[in-house]
Amino acid sequence: MLHGENDPIVLVEQAARMLEAVRENGGRAELHVFEGEGHGWRQATSIRKALELELEWYQAVLNHTI
Repeated sequence: MLHGENDPIVLVEQAARMLEAVRENGGRAELHVFEGEGHGWRQATSIRKALELELEWYQAVLNHTI
């Protein structure tokens, strides 16, 4: 999960509870919180890191199913 530290719509605490629920039900998940970001990314460093993390996730998941 990719989450903005200052997200007014989905609070970080809610994202942490979602992470726990996924793990408790046998799912694989991680939570990455971007400092200074809200509901969406504005900083170039956040955008780049989010894309890198998304690519890593796709590679990990697709490599297990191919």
